Amino acid sequence: MSQKFHRRRFGFLALAVVALCSWSGLIWFTRPHEQLWRRPIGEDVVQPLTFTASAPSHTPPPIVKETEIAEDGTLLVRVPAGEFMMGSDDSLDKQPIHKVRLGSFWISQTEVTNNSFASFVADTGYQTDAEKAGWSHVWDGMNWIPADGASWLHPDGAESDILGMEKHPVVQVSWNDANSYCKWAGMRLPTEAEWEKAARGTDGRIYPWGNDPPSKQLLNAQNPTTGTTEVSSYPEGASPYGAYDMSGNVWEWVNDWYRYDYYGSLGDDAFDPPGPAFGNGRVLRGGAWLNYYDVVRAADRSHSNPLFSFRSYGFRCARSSE
Repeated sequence: MSQKFHRRRFGFLALAVVALCSWSGLIWFTRPHEQLWRRPIGEDVVQPLTFTASAPSHTPPPIVKETEIAEDGTLLVRVPAGEFMMGSDDSLDKQPIHKVRLGSFWISQTEVTNNSFASFVADTGYQTDAEKAGWSHVWDGMNWIPADGASWLHPDGAESDILGMEKHPVVQVSWNDANSYCKWAGMRLPTEAEWEKAARGTDGRIYPWGNDPPSKQLLNAQNPTTGTTEVSSYPEGASPYGAYDMSGNVWEWVNDWYRYDYYGSLGDDAFDPPGPAFGNGRVLRGGAWLNYYDVVRAADRSHSNPLFSFRSYGFRCARSSE
């Protein structure tokens, strides 16, 4: 055969191969469950935001059967021993979603109030970090700014007070202040794992109340001019164990140091994880009165210097029951 015929046959063959590869590539590209997600070298794979929780959209407020009065007079609710899935796939510091087993424990039904914190101060003479410093962070409607005289007694600055706010959560408390209060009350700060289980239960729900999106009937959030509300003002937003305000109202200090990669260091079946030995500040959970709804999910994490106090920082206590 002539060289011309060979060249033509080779050309047809090359065209067929290109067409086949293009068709295969198109099929591969249009099958998203088989795609490889691009990422910078050295970073974890970030999967798309998905929620596959099996919980109902919204569950009725729980009938709390197991309660106990703590030494400070506050009500505790019991979280039974068992496992739950901790974390979320929507940011690196909540990945991977992992199984955690916990012993049973008690957790404060509400955030610690101004009234309870006043009893602690009266009994011990305790001075908060903000009082020692002579200032703290307040919200001016647009930004966080330092304000002279701001403290738990003067949450918005020296000219403010907590008159009529006895049942509001105490704010302007540092991690050190929260830890000291819990010890005085014969308790401790909850671990991050305990806090998350108390907030979302064992059915993988996104929020304490279920999977319905947040609303004004369920929590105190997205209220940048309003501030805190009285604890337990949102019974429809209670957690599966009957804990109130685990989304919104104030950010809550927990015991753990913060590390964004800590979840990845745990095994497949962690038991009572205590948190890392050190980290970049202490963990805060739950979101606050001024935060947007995208940071009040039960798995959301934040952190801050343990010496810092803000108008949006509070806490609740916990205690092991076994």
